[in-house]
Amino acid sequence: PKSQNEEGPASKKVERPGQPNVHFPLPTEAVSSSSKIILEPTFGSHRPDQNAVLALAEGYDLNVYATFIESLKMTGYQGDVVMAVSSIRGIKKDVKEYLQFYASIESDKSGIRVISYSIDWECYKKSGTKISPEDGYKEGRGNPTNHGFSDCKLHNMYSEDDSLSPAQDPRDARPVATARYELYWIWSRKYDSSSKILIIDFRDTYFQTNPFSFAASSPQTGDL
Repeated sequence: PKSQNEEGPASKKVERPGQPNVHFPLPTEAVSSSSKIILEPTFGSHRPDQNAVLALAEGYDLNVYATFIESLKMTGYQGDVVMAVSSIRGIKKDVKEYLQFYASIESDKSGIRVISYSIDWECYKKSGTKISPEDGYKEGRGNPTNHGFSDCKLHNMYSEDDSLSPAQDPRDARPVATARYELYWIWSRKYDSSSKILIIDFRDTYFQTNPFSFAASSPQTGDL
């Protein structure tokens, strides 16, 4: 992936000998050809020269966060952890304090750092009825995303054009389990092309070794 400060191509074209070329538009083009990424972290800041572990981590108790982060820390990993977490109105107090602690270790340039994005999804039931944040919790869904099973939109990720005015998501609602990969793409662009990135499930993960220690560095060219 390119750093967020680099200008990437407007789209990706794949040439296949003997077959028509395939055009892969960037997610920003769903809004406009000049749209830009404007989504920023709620807690913490990215370190472009570090490796990063990316995960969707919404609606869990503190023990789940601690299992993931503390087990990763014990392996000696010293890079970034980037997570999508519940909206500010729904995040548990102890979880918020825990994430803020690991986001505020600004002076420790070599230690693990957690960067959290508090996401306000606009979600719908399968019937098409919009789920209010309050209803999501009252109905036992854990949060409006129903742990990734609700169909949702994510507004304010991109600008309307080349300005900084937030854009509404013009696409149909889709399962968060699918839409999360767009967040991973956005986060990946915060890192240098030499950084290694791991995308992994959150709830059932316990680290026993540094996830980036199993392979020698082999820089790749091109965009993610």
